[in-house]
Amino acid sequence: MPNTQIVPASVNTTAVDMLSSAHGKGEVAHWFLTANPDDRDQQKAIEWIEKSIQDLLKAKDAIVTGQARELRRAVEVTEQITAVEL
Repeated sequence: MPNTQIVPASVNTTAVDMLSSAHGKGEVAHWFLTANPDDRDQQKAIEWIEKSIQDLLKAKDAIVTGQARELRRAVEVTEQITAVEL
């Protein structure tokens, strides 16, 4: 399995969209089978793709949750600054 790394949210979203589409699954399956010529077990490729999609969806959810948390904090700070100025 390839190494994973942190990438910008836009890249994660694009990867999730690609892997979620039927065409994307076919492309990833083709890559997986080509990149691993000794392991042509299609079921293993499908399981790897499904796990990758689940991992990407979890990462996307974590990014969205983190962004929402940061936005809430920014609103709280802005409200505090506004209250002090008034």
